[in-house]
Amino acid sequence: MGDINDNEPERFLTAADALELFKRLQIEERIRKDEERYGSELPLEISEYLDSTPTYEHKEEFTRFKKQSARYRNDNWNKQHQINKEIIPELKKWKTDTHQVVTSIYKYSENTRIQARATTEIYEQLRYLQGKIQFENPEDKEIFDGIIDQAAKLAMFGFGQAKFQDNDARDYATKALKLPASMQYKGKFPEEDRAENTFDQEFMTDLHQARFQQRLLYNNTNNNQQHGRPYGRGGYRGANRGYTKFISRPFGGNFHQRGNGRGNRFASPINNPNTSTDNNQQQ
Repeated sequence: MGDINDNEPERFLTAADALELFKRLQIEERIRKDEERYGSELPLEISEYLDSTPTYEHKEEFTRFKKQSARYRNDNWNKQHQINKEIIPELKKWKTDTHQVVTSIYKYSENTRIQARATTEIYEQLRYLQGKIQFENPEDKEIFDGIIDQAAKLAMFGFGQAKFQDNDARDYATKALKLPASMQYKGKFPEEDRAENTFDQEFMTDLHQARFQQRLLYNNTNNNQQHGRPYGRGGYRGANRGYTKFISRPFGGNFHQRGNGRGNRFASPINNPNTSTDNNQQQ
């Protein structure tokens, strides 16, 4: 044995070989650190499905997947709950905190996403074992292949459901904002590494601009409608009835809150019948 080891030629690395080996180790270390920090890339078959499948088709396939899933008996953990019908009208009257609701939905979507990531890891491990396990009969291999396919579907649907939950949170926030008719959602882009805001910066800029224009249009319309019109009983009170707003006019006194008085504080010469009578008498 010693003769064999003595006869082996010694191998030396050249400077170029050593540099190449050092660069390769650096790349591998950087990839490892990136995976620890950001995670691995989604398997190609899963990411392609998520990117190419329309929303309606994804929901239809998920509905079929739910019907085909196995059922287990345990009411404490496996039974769907719902609100009692008798108290639904009372619950509808309750005013909710939109920020609290949206934040809760985002927490649920993150939990759904964690389950999808864990399922993806199981899928990759099964794929690794698929080419190494020798099955005794074709039936066992078919069952194993079916498990891999089922894990892939569960991962796809998990990521899809998390995205749908994010959309629900965004829609809920959109309704609370009472957006002007001219505003339309243009999509969102990532602003931060750790999380994405519901609305991107372009959307927020458009929102502020649209609201500013809406206020200008409202003020102009309100001023045009109130200009030159009396404020007596039955007259035009403006679009801001219900709260105090004082506006000086060439005639007719002040604009008071509804219910503070009847008619104008001073009679307008135009609508005063005594004015015309006095003029006739002078003639």
